[in-house]
Amino acid sequence: MRYNIRSIPAVKAFRDGSVVGEFSGIQQEPKVRNFLEEVIPTALNLNLDKANSLLDAENWADSQLAFQEVLENSPGHPAALLGLVKVLLAQGHANRARDILNGFPVSKEFQSAEKIIPLAKVLAEFDKWEETENPTDITYSHALRLIKIGNLPAAMDGILEVLREDKNYREGQAKSILLAIFEILGPNNQMTRQYQAELATVLFS
Repeated sequence: MRYNIRSIPAVKAFRDGSVVGEFSGIQQEPKVRNFLEEVIPTALNLNLDKANSLLDAENWADSQLAFQEVLENSPGHPAALLGLVKVLLAQGHANRARDILNGFPVSKEFQSAEKIIPLAKVLAEFDKWEETENPTDITYSHALRLIKIGNLPAAMDGILEVLREDKNYREGQAKSILLAIFEILGPNNQMTRQYQAELATVLFS
């Protein structure tokens, strides 16, 4: 019932718990072979999975090398480009990340890329900012410096402090920066869940 199987044979291929291909009825051997070729992970898929695993583990440097290897074999691959942007920003390489985002291909990854654009722009332009004596501005600038050196937890603490002072700081920029960090870390990251809850408390209290 769960998979709506009404007759047999019913063949379904799973990857990471999700159906990625299926057919029903008796098929000739060539069609079955074609089906298997389509659903069995390629070397590209395996290398991309490795890169994403390193990303999830916050192993930024090795993840960057892995994404670059995927892109050498498949230039312009959207998922690899998105992963590379994330690890570049996590290491403070904002200019290169911004250049990739400016030409990001239309794809299912495009929405995620859009969420990261504010962070790339702010970090790329940060060195041009004028100094200020406003305490909130100073806290925000310090948080951005922490992002540039890869100290994301401390940076998120600083941005939350800014939002406690002004929930719409810089017309929502601080909030966008925090959401971009969540996108880099991923929805299953413990820090993402922790700081999402803290952000909700700040915004809706």
